[in-house]
Amino acid sequence: MFVKVNVSLREALKDLTGNDLKVLLALGLRVNGERKAWPSLKTLAQETGLTRAQTQWAIGHLTRASF
Repeated sequence: MFVKVNVSLREALKDLTGNDLKVLLALGLRVNGERKAWPSLKTLAQETGLTRAQTQWAIGHLTRASF
């Protein structure tokens, strides 16, 4: 498996929670050739072991952090 990660993530690591990283990785693993990913909240929650609420919070946090 190979996941390309932008080096700017290194600078943001201190601001991300473990849940944020789980969701970011789950999204990254679903990106298509057009650099888009559209999994449902249910799918992300199942894949990360988080609740829907935790998944939504992590997505909001990632969005505010410009990920």
